[in-house]
Amino acid sequence: MNGSLLTNGDNYYCPIFIETMLAAAAPLDVPVVMCDMIHSHENAGCRRQPAYSFFETRPERRSIDIGCFIARTELAKRVGFRDKTHDGDATYFEDVLALGEIKQVRKVSQVLFVHN
Repeated sequence: MNGSLLTNGDNYYCPIFIETMLAAAAPLDVPVVMCDMIHSHENAGCRRQPAYSFFETRPERRSIDIGCFIARTELAKRVGFRDKTHDGDATYFEDVLALGEIKQVRKVSQVLFVHN
């Protein structure tokens, strides 16, 4: 996979993030791969939980962060990053899916990312 990751400078990635995510994409050339994370915000995604709790991601609004998924670069470039609001991460993810070319989103069931 020729993948792209968008992130923020204060996030933390486990040392195995890149190889694990790319390995998950490789067998079937999956265009989007995501992983679970630890989220630093209290009640993140409208979930009643304290800051720095396990955050199980899903491919939907309030359950995704831009730092926990990679997308095929060609798709990422086509959609761009148009929404600069708080929920821009979810909009970007939805825009990638809306291209209609995503047959499968692969989920790595590991915490590989800490959102700060």
